[in-house]
Amino acid sequence: MGPATAVINHLKILSFSLNVLPFAGIGFLWFIAVVRDRLGEWEDRFFATVFLGSGLLFILMVFSAAATAGGIIMVLGSGSKNLIQGDASVLARSQIHQTMHIYAMKMAAVFMISISTITLQTRMFPR
Repeated sequence: MGPATAVINHLKILSFSLNVLPFAGIGFLWFIAVVRDRLGEWEDRFFATVFLGSGLLFILMVFSAAATAGGIIMVLGSGSKNLIQGDASVLARSQIHQTMHIYAMKMAAVFMISISTITLQTRMFPR
């Protein structure tokens, strides 16, 4: 069983997951806002900029990969045999893999390093 047929077999759960993903993104943005609000006047502008920028880039890449995955799922769900037999699904899967595993993970690492540095410098959270 190839990757395309595995996707076809799980269309409903994959579609549901992609429809719930924006709410996770909203929760992540809310977390960023709460941390920045809690920092207040102790905010280091350099680390706060890196923190905010990397968080926004991360969520942008997650949404981009999800949109690509959603498009592939819609086409596979329509029963298009050309996509299953052609190389378009391989290209889309490669793009999703590159976006999530290379670029988004590096932004997540920058986000974690910057938030850790901010919280250690300001002693915002207990050790």
